[in-house]
Amino acid sequence: MTPPRRTRRPASGQGVQAWAATHTLKQAGVQLSTNSTASGVRKVHHKLMVIDQRLTIVGSFNYTAPAATLNDENIIILGDLEETTPAAETAQRTIARYALTEITRIIDNLSQPV
Repeated sequence: MTPPRRTRRPASGQGVQAWAATHTLKQAGVQLSTNSTASGVRKVHHKLMVIDQRLTIVGSFNYTAPAATLNDENIIILGDLEETTPAAETAQRTIARYALTEITRIIDNLSQPV
């Protein structure tokens, strides 16, 4: 199967709004992506974050000012960076690895750099 061709499109949507953190994150060196029009996917709605290969954060929360003040959102944090038992660390790393695999799939197959 041939991977989808990545195409550029004009900046639009929430990422260009004054309240969005896009500019600040880019200045800090964070790799940002947007969905590729060539992927056939209109919107990637996943909110996945992995911190230190152990802490996994999932949910509907959009990490925007309107989401924090106006929307009914949810967020689930899986893991505890202060937990040091080997079994807990292994479980946390396993969950994080699954999330990172999904994040990589989205970036590689459905998105393009901002």
